[in-house]
Amino acid sequence: MKEAIAWFYTIDKKLWGDKIETNPYFATLSILFVALVGACSGAGRIFYEWFDWDVATNNVAMAYLFILIWGMNLCESIVASKSAWIGLWRPLLMLLIFALVFAFGFIASVVVIFLVTAWVVLMLAGALLSGLGGGNSKKKRYSLNDGTEVEEESDGVYRDVSGSGRTFRDVGGGRVRED
Repeated sequence: MKEAIAWFYTIDKKLWGDKIETNPYFATLSILFVALVGACSGAGRIFYEWFDWDVATNNVAMAYLFILIWGMNLCESIVASKSAWIGLWRPLLMLLIFALVFAFGFIASVVVIFLVTAWVVLMLAGALLSGLGGGNSKKKRYSLNDGTEVEEESDGVYRDVSGSGRTFRDVGGGRVRED
């Protein structure tokens, strides 16, 4: 589990080697949080535009949050690096990664909301169509011993399909009796 949360730390070690000593989890958690902020921004905007729900995030507040998180990573880079170049390049790399994961979170939330909405609409349409148009397919139809075919009209009431007007009632045990 620790390796999953510290994947950016392994990238740091591959890029900068022993010239930087950062917290193993801070950058990765920052990246994941920025992706979450992007998802909240995208989802809030979609909910506001589609359903008129007032959950859209303030873009200025999101920009300040983005800058705050990047600034904390900038401070960590400056303090933890043994070289000024690493203290400059690592935050620029983090800025690029933050922008990419913010965009990914934004787009992914929109795609997920669209897919869930499409699924709900299709399920409702399927339920409505099966309830409205599939009326005949839901009726039970049986052949009696004398060759008469009956079809369930309502719960426990069967009608002769030949149009003779005869009705039958379910008496249990798979048997019907003529009214």
